[in-house]
Amino acid sequence: METSSSSADAPDATTSSPASRPRLFECCYYVHHLGRAGCTRQDGRVGAVDLLAQAGLPVPEGMVLSRKAHREFMQTSGLSQGILNSVPASEDAHHMALELRLVHSSKPIEGELNGAICDALIRLGASSVAVISEERTRNDLKSIPEVKNAVREAWLSLEGLTHQIKAACRGEEIPTWPVFVQREINPDCSGWSTTG
Repeated sequence: METSSSSADAPDATTSSPASRPRLFECCYYVHHLGRAGCTRQDGRVGAVDLLAQAGLPVPEGMVLSRKAHREFMQTSGLSQGILNSVPASEDAHHMALELRLVHSSKPIEGELNGAICDALIRLGASSVAVISEERTRNDLKSIPEVKNAVREAWLSLEGLTHQIKAACRGEEIPTWPVFVQREINPDCSGWSTTG
């Protein structure tokens, strides 16, 4: 990760139990430290990893961008309004999702959410990270812009947008989901096999 943080800001270990991890992200309700995000099994892959960390198992360190973070992105980018506007014309939710994805795929992550993500990535101090959501994983991300693009892609997944439009058509609250940004461990340093 291209950052200007000093080694004093970065954690010493790449995995640790939640109790021993420094509180890097707790000051912001958009970003939570892995193991302290309060995710459940209903949060899919992100929830499973958060529960493993809550149980004290050694999981590579990371941060969870909360459902509130997703809602904030939807508000600031205009996606929420786009979903609500698509409801009267949404005979084909998949087609409407394609249109919304096209319109919003270049919208930046702005404001307080942008600052929270940048700050958390700098504090994480990883040379590369993976962005993980229910539908996708992007690996080997080495810069803050790459990470923010991958997070936006996770929040604009075609499957997720289709689900959101269908929920809005039923008059339900528009669903949101957490995204996990995880420190990647270099297999050469960890002794993991890249072929096995």
